[in-house]
Amino acid sequence: MIFFIIGVLAALVALAVLLLSEEGKAAAFIPGVVAVIMIGVSCVSYVPTGYTGIVTTFGKVEDGTKDAGVVFKSPWQSIVKMDNRVQEMNMDLSAFSSDIQEVATSVAVGYRINQQNAMTIYKSVGKKYEDTLITPRVQETVKAVVAHYDASSLISNRDAVASQMDTKLREVLAEYNIDLQYISVTNFDFTDTFTDAVEAKVKAQQEKEKAETDAEKRRVEAQATADADLIAANAEAEKSKVAADAELYVAEKKAEANRALNDSLNSNLLEYYRITNVDSLWNGELPTYVGGDGSIPIINGIN
Repeated sequence: MIFFIIGVLAALVALAVLLLSEEGKAAAFIPGVVAVIMIGVSCVSYVPTGYTGIVTTFGKVEDGTKDAGVVFKSPWQSIVKMDNRVQEMNMDLSAFSSDIQEVATSVAVGYRINQQNAMTIYKSVGKKYEDTLITPRVQETVKAVVAHYDASSLISNRDAVASQMDTKLREVLAEYNIDLQYISVTNFDFTDTFTDAVEAKVKAQQEKEKAETDAEKRRVEAQATADADLIAANAEAEKSKVAADAELYVAEKKAEANRALNDSLNSNLLEYYRITNVDSLWNGELPTYVGGDGSIPIINGIN
């Protein structure tokens, strides 16, 4: 706009010189050239890469946007450059959990303006959309989500907490043509009293788990000892049974041998009686056996 004003002034000067100066056209040449250059420059603007151009006419925001590069406009129009790159903001705020524990929360938020609707954002809040739109919505979202968890759950469910913040904040910012790229929870910090209580609880839990582990170890060792004793007892019993079976087998074999020997002796004796016709000589008394080691046996009672 300033170039257009300078150009108009230069044109007026050139016209005045042309009309009033004795030199006429020669004297008006330089102001005329300046006027043409200034007016020409006022019709051209440049939008850098990563920005969106917003056209305003005497301060009024026009519909539509200009892409990055050289753009043409009316001399009385201006181009406002809106950054449409991903921008990050870091925020520290205080929130309260569902069990009324104060939680100092740190978050990182990445966002970008909606390029097609950049003029709407500019109409509503100008270029200070981060302070006016984004910061309050981030604070509201973080506090609302944190309030749904107790302090201990915030520690163990940080990813779930961040996911809920992302979903909620994305919906809220979309209403203002702001595209959320990410939100991450970088830190939860609690009061010293709560931190000490958590540490004591964790220590107690660890001691309990260690006691349970030791008890289970002792139970397993006792069971292993009992199993070993049972195996040894079974082995000893099996050994005794095998020995008893062996003794029984030997006894049975001896008895069988004795029976065989007895049967053999009886058979031989009967044959002897038959051959010698001893039945006629027997007086009804059993013969006696007289003999010793290395001597010839004598059977008495046979006449």
